[in-house]
Amino acid sequence: MKLGDLVKIRYSRGQGTVGIIVTEPRWGVNAMMPNGRTNKKLCEVLFSASEQVATRGCDDLEVISESR
Repeated sequence: MKLGDLVKIRYSRGQGTVGIIVTEPRWGVNAMMPNGRTNKKLCEVLFSASEQVATRGCDDLEVISESR
């Protein structure tokens, strides 16, 4: 996944199901881990339905194929 990808959310929490990645994926922060990071990457997604940006785990997202 990269900046600008159109993605589908595997499950929705009211923001909508389709959005665009608006920042480069980054490692999450976890104060309990020795290095301060999680083993999950986070993506900032602009949801088209609500027009809100939300942080979601990149593994919860699926890139929509442009070849259809």
